Amino acid sequence: MNAGLAALLFLSLCGGLARAEESSREPLERRVARMLLVGTRGFEVVPGGDFERFVCGMGIGGVLLFDRDPSGAGASHNIRDRAQLKTLTAELQELARRCGDAPLLIAADVEGGKVNRLAPVEGLERLKSAAWLGRRPPRRTYDEGLRIADTMRATGINWNLAPVIDVNLNPENPVIGKLGRSFSTDPDSVAAHADAFIRSHRDRGVLSCVKHFPGHGSSDRDSHKGAVDVSVTANLRVE
Repeated sequence: MNAGLAALLFLSLCGGLARAEESSREPLERRVARMLLVGTRGFEVVPGGDFERFVCGMGIGGVLLFDRDPSGAGASHNIRDRAQLKTLTAELQELARRCGDAPLLIAADVEGGKVNRLAPVEGLERLKSAAWLGRRPPRRTYDEGLRIADTMRATGINWNLAPVIDVNLNPENPVIGKLGRSFSTDPDSVAAHADAFIRSHRDRGVLSCVKHFPGHGSSDRDSHKGAVDVSVTANLRVE
């Protein structure tokens, strides 16, 4: 084995062991909290508020931001405009550096089309849907992905909970097909467009997240509103 490679492996192993030993001394609750992505209301970090309680008190690993209240109340939730969002994410990272687990993962759903938590941010008010992009070459998806990733990075969001890789097996699906959230009925096309979207984010240093497992494209109901069974209608090989 190359001596340099051996040294690198040794240092990596030592670092991993040290991290594991350090982690083992932490309370179980804090180690579990590091794996949580938590959302709460608020446009800024305030002393004694929820953000401080989650990041400092619990040691959560990530924060999920929304433009509108996900409960359906319709009120603004975390995002008003570009300047406010950039300030909020900077405050969250400073909080994590001071008393949490920095760097903090800060996530949002920015698929495009009807699912766009950055709609209040200038320049991202309107994004093409996956269904629209799926009828164009994957290069168009890559370009749209760059547009999204550039804005996310500029406003301090480092994780996009997208793309959707569900195959549109049921166009009447109320939460995928009818909302234009799937790239295509063809799994190869879905794969090509998802790859382009992911590459665009990777090229800008923004994390992505494929969803939904084990596949939502064949369902006839919305899983946000209850259990959904896809075992009868799903083509599991395609999904």
